[in-house]
Amino acid sequence: MDDQELKRRILELLAAGDLTKQQIKDTLWVKSEKTLNLLLKELQVDNLIYRHGAIYSIAKPIEKPKKPATKKVAPKSRFLVEGLLRIMFGLVGIGTTIVGIRNTAVFTATVFPVPFCYILSGVIALFMIGAIPAVIYLWGHGRKNFACTLTPIWLVVTLFSMFCTIEGMYSIQKDNFIESETVSNIDTTNEKLYNEYEKQSIYIQALIDSKQITLTRYNNEIAMYGVKELTKDEQKDYNRLANNIASVETYIKQQTTELAKVSEKKTALLSKQEGKKIVVKSFYECIEDMCGIKAFLLQFIVSCFAAIILDILGPISMSLAMYLKDK
Repeated sequence: MDDQELKRRILELLAAGDLTKQQIKDTLWVKSEKTLNLLLKELQVDNLIYRHGAIYSIAKPIEKPKKPATKKVAPKSRFLVEGLLRIMFGLVGIGTTIVGIRNTAVFTATVFPVPFCYILSGVIALFMIGAIPAVIYLWGHGRKNFACTLTPIWLVVTLFSMFCTIEGMYSIQKDNFIESETVSNIDTTNEKLYNEYEKQSIYIQALIDSKQITLTRYNNEIAMYGVKELTKDEQKDYNRLANNIASVETYIKQQTTELAKVSEKKTALLSKQEGKKIVVKSFYECIEDMCGIKAFLLQFIVSCFAAIILDILGPISMSLAMYLKDK
């Protein structure tokens, strides 16, 4: 049999049922296994027969249906957490932006009219918020040249906004330092005056007490003469004592008047001190007393932290609010 006849006979056999290669060879008495392999391969190429492992048939093998690829769905809890985080970061960005607009407007109020100050502040704030997401977007889409150009511009604008924040906080707190220092000087001056008046009072009172002792002695001496008739020498001595008594009484009267004036000054000083505004030391001054760090330096450092929080945290928060999502 030629090759065509063998092919026809193979198809007839397989039409009756599935067979192995050895069964086909034995049934058709094919001597050359190489010839049989070649014929079977040609029939497979022509899609006339199909092979299922070691079995040949004319029925097309049934392909198992592929399961559709299922996309992994993130749990609802993850979407909820991400949504809450994006809202929180968005609110942080909005809040810091509003404060930053106010600080920049106050700083530029000395140069521009009020409406233009807030317009400029708004433009700066919007640029700071949009610059970081724009850099991330441009870098991620291969436009690295634009991202590298935008980054230093954002840095300059951010430094300007930070300077506005630091300058505003410093100017406000500087007035508090000046007021506190003035009150402290007033307290020191009043204390010195009061101590001086107190010394004068003590000194005057000591003079009065000394003259009172002298006056008592004079009165005792003159009382010894009584109402008897005095000799010429006794009369002379009596007159001397009387003059001394009059002089001492006049001196005591003068010193008593002076003591009263000093007492009035002390009372007036105390009244002024009670009605004066007392300014308690600020937090920075307390730290200066405890640690030795200058209050102005500490204030500047804290202002720098505040500027970083307002001008760096805002844009970063807005970027997180925009890009914080599951991919």
